[in-house]
Amino acid sequence: AGIDCWHHIEEGVGHAESPYVPVLANQYEFFDKYLKPAPDAAWTVLVDEDFESGFGAFVDGGANAILYTEGTYSIDSQCLNLEDGNGSVSAAWLNSALDLTGSTDLKIEFTYLPITFNSGDNWLVEFSDDGGSSWSTIKYYLKGTDFDNDTRCWEKLTINSDGFNFTNNVNIRFRCDANGAGDDVYIDNV
Repeated sequence: AGIDCWHHIEEGVGHAESPYVPVLANQYEFFDKYLKPAPDAAWTVLVDEDFESGFGAFVDGGANAILYTEGTYSIDSQCLNLEDGNGSVSAAWLNSALDLTGSTDLKIEFTYLPITFNSGDNWLVEFSDDGGSSWSTIKYYLKGTDFDNDTRCWEKLTINSDGFNFTNNVNIRFRCDANGAGDDVYIDNV
């Protein structure tokens, strides 16, 4: 369909002049019909997490990494909610390491919906080749440059072994680095 972002509209909220496609039906049906990628035989799925059964493949870092269960900001009924900017406390990462030895590429696909970020606030996707002892940035998302509030995007990141050390102890982390508890990013369908 060629749609990568759509404006999140709640009843009574939103703007008619929005350049984004309004989601008038259930977000899950919209995602499933227009955005969810078809299985690609060239790739092996290592993680498939929709958070409907809890954190599943992820570990929460603390009080600012929440399993959101109210449905409004998730694709279906639950998703990962990261807020504030308290390092690991505002992060979630895979609960077991990936063995990427011999691999050349890693594709990370997910949706995200930022709410109430201020100018200069950001969030990140990070990579570890040592099981989470140290992290390097895959992508840095800056408010106003890389995203706008209330706009859900389907992200497709591909990294390769030329730029990252693919070991048998790889981990991926989502981390919020905003300046307040009201600054939330909702991650779903990883």
